[in-house]
Amino acid sequence: MVKRVFVLGLDAFTPELCFKRFRDEMPNLSALMEKSAWGISNGVTPPLSCTSWVAFAKGKNPGESAMQGFTSRKDFAYNKFFVANSTIIEKERIWDILSKQGKRCIVINVPVTYPPYDVNGIMISSFLTPNEDREYCYPREIKEEIDRIADGYVIDVKGFKKKPKDIVFRELIEMEEKRFKVTKEFIKSKEWDFFIMVTTGTDRIHHAFWADMDEGHPDHKKDTPFKDAIKDYYRFIDEKIGEIAELLGKEDALLVMSDHGARDMHGFVNVNEWLIKEGYMEMLEYPKEPTLFDEAKIDWGNTRVFCTGNYIGRIFINLKGREPKGIVDERDYKALREEVREKLLGIRNEDGEKMDTMVFRREEIYSGKHLEMQPDLIVHFDDLKWGASQMIGFGKLFSHTADKGRNAANHYRRGMYLLKAEGVKPGKGKDVDLIDLMPTVLKLMNEKIPQDVEGKPIF
Repeated sequence: MVKRVFVLGLDAFTPELCFKRFRDEMPNLSALMEKSAWGISNGVTPPLSCTSWVAFAKGKNPGESAMQGFTSRKDFAYNKFFVANSTIIEKERIWDILSKQGKRCIVINVPVTYPPYDVNGIMISSFLTPNEDREYCYPREIKEEIDRIADGYVIDVKGFKKKPKDIVFRELIEMEEKRFKVTKEFIKSKEWDFFIMVTTGTDRIHHAFWADMDEGHPDHKKDTPFKDAIKDYYRFIDEKIGEIAELLGKEDALLVMSDHGARDMHGFVNVNEWLIKEGYMEMLEYPKEPTLFDEAKIDWGNTRVFCTGNYIGRIFINLKGREPKGIVDERDYKALREEVREKLLGIRNEDGEKMDTMVFRREEIYSGKHLEMQPDLIVHFDDLKWGASQMIGFGKLFSHTADKGRNAANHYRRGMYLLKAEGVKPGKGKDVDLIDLMPTVLKLMNEKIPQDVEGKPIF
C-alpha cells in the first residue's frame, strides 16, 4: 500500500525530448522508466500552464473553471480582463479534497495558487504572484524559513524573453536550484501525505532557446552558442529528478508529469487583422502601431466577431444580450460561427501552403458550470506551429514579433507522465488524459474519488 504521494510537475516538459531525443542524456529518468509506467499525457485546450494545472488538480475540463487563459474576460466586457488567480477557483482541487480528509499537503509553485490560501499544510504560490514583496506563502511565517533555506527564494525569472540569453540560462538554473533546495528540505523535515512541486524553468527554457536547438526553425543561427541550452537544462532537471527519488521511501509513490509539451513556433497569425480584412470587425480608428486588443478603438456597432488572447486564438461572437454592444442575433449565431470556422480552417501560411489548423466549438471540448464563459471558437493554427495574436496594427496577417519579446516555442497538446508506485505495472503505457492523473493519485492514496471528477485512474 502506498504511504505518501509526491508529484514532481515539470511545466512544459516535452515527451519527444525527454523520452526520445535526450533520453541517453538523462540517466535518472531512464532508470525510473524501467521501474515505472510512463507515456503520453493528452492535455487540455488551451494547453496553457494556468488552465492545464487547474484541470489536472480538479480532474476536470477547463469548462469547470472560470478562466479562458492567463487573462479572461470579465462579465463579457470588451476591455475588462482579470488575471488567473486562486480566488476564482472553487476549492475542489486535489489538495483541498485531501485537506478535508485530514491529509497533510505541501503545494509549491503550482500555477493559479496566488493568493495562497489555507490548506492543511503549506502552500507557496507560483509565477503568477506579482512579485516577491507580496504574501506568497501559507502560513505566512513559512516565508522566513523558505528564504533561509534558498538563500533568497525566487518565484520567476522576470523579462526572460528580452534579457541576454546567457543571463537567462544562468537565472533559470539558479531559480530552480533554490526551489529544489526548499523542496528537498521539506521532504525531509515536514510531515506530509501529498506533496506537489512544479518547476517554472522547464517552461521558460523552451520559449527562450528553441530556435537555438532547432536547425529547421526560421530564427535558427548556425553559429549560436546556445544550441545545447535545452539539452543542458534537461540534464540539470534529470539530476534533480534523481535527488528527489533518492529522498522518497519504498512505500512512497512518485508521479513525474508535465501539464503540456512544447514545439517550434514560427510566428503569429494576427487574427483581428484577418477579421478586419474579412469584414467581421470594423475600427473607429486603425492604430498607428501594433496595439493590444483591449486598447484599440473598435467600432462595436459594426463588429460581429473578435479575438482575444495570445498563442491560442479565442474567438467571440459579438452577441446581442451577452456582449455590452452585441449586434448578432441569437438566431444567426450558429451560422455565423460555422462561417468563421470554415474560413479559419482555410487560412494558408506565408508560403501559401495549407496549414494543419484545428478550430474547436466550445461545446465540443468543454462542459460544466462555466461553459458559457468560454470562447465561441478556439483555434490552434497549424497544430500550434503558429501562435495567435490579438494585437491590431500590423497591417498584415502574419508577424514574427511577440508583444513581450522573442518567443521561439509554443505550448503543445501532448505532455508526459511517469508513475512509480506499488501495484503499478512498469513499462510504456497507453496515452492518458491529463485529467486522469488527479483521480490516479486519489486511488493511490486509497481516497474516495468525488463523483463529479471526470478523469479516470490510469491503473
